Amino acid sequence: MLAETLEQLQFSPSKRTAYARFVLAALAVIVVFKTFWFARFGAWAQRELADFDAFHIVAQRVWRGDLDQVYRSEALLKMQMEAAGGTTGFMPWTYPPQYDLLVAPFAFLPVGVGRRRRSRSIS
Repeated sequence: MLAETLEQLQFSPSKRTAYARFVLAALAVIVVFKTFWFARFGAWAQRELADFDAFHIVAQRVWRGDLDQVYRSEALLKMQMEAAGGTTGFMPWTYPPQYDLLVAPFAFLPVGVGRRRRSRSIS
């Protein structure tokens, strides 16, 4: 059934255009949704940590010079709880120290999560 629909779209320019617009609109909705989710806007202010959050925490510690803290479970849990707004959910950092250099540039990405945490820790 899907193959037949795609064949019909191939031969009808108006249907092909409508299909392309639908796919682009769906992708735009997904991008907007994920942007709000990562930036912790609105209902997503208190969400669980994502992998990027752990990478961002480590990246910030590289530039602050206290990278050893991410290898201490208690200190890392405290950093993650602060980043998640008090939500519990521990993501241990088990990567070797050499990997920390690869994630270090993530501290400079203009992601809402990073901006919010940086501004809170500076003030």
